[in-house]
Amino acid sequence: TAAAVPTLAQYPGISQSRPNPPRANQSRTRQVYIPPIPNWTVGHSQRAGTNQIVEWVPRGQTVHRYTKMITLNSFVPRPGVTPNAVLSNFAQRYRAACPRTTVVPVRLSSGYSGVRMDCPRNPTTGRPETVFARALSVYPAMAIIQYMTTYVTMPTEAAQAREFLGRVGIR
Repeated sequence: TAAAVPTLAQYPGISQSRPNPPRANQSRTRQVYIPPIPNWTVGHSQRAGTNQIVEWVPRGQTVHRYTKMITLNSFVPRPGVTPNAVLSNFAQRYRAACPRTTVVPVRLSSGYSGVRMDCPRNPTTGRPETVFARALSVYPAMAIIQYMTTYVTMPTEAAQAREFLGRVGIR
């Protein structure tokens, strides 16, 4: 049997299916495309004005007790803010919250850029964390997508995280 894929129809601006091409004289709203995530489920979502967050966790886990999480944050930044600036700010804030974090740029699939952040011990959970992140411009909004584990991610899973983030797109 095929694994159920979380549906995001109720989340404006996010899609897990390829949209139909627009008909003549019809505009298409651009949205973040999240590739299917088999055996994961939406654990939390919230919208406040132009800000939105959606968090996925493996089926059977919650956003309070998880080993992996994929998070999408979208918001409308100040005019002129670039995806690189958003990603840099995210890495700086993460490093401030998790001392001794190493931040390195990584190449994602499809040639996109992102960062890998390794925190040896998160002060809140007491566990190590690895976060891969990428920022996207969905004018006028900006989105940041993260793939996070509550352990140090080994090379095979790191490659999977980079491949997943590289497939996230704008449709």
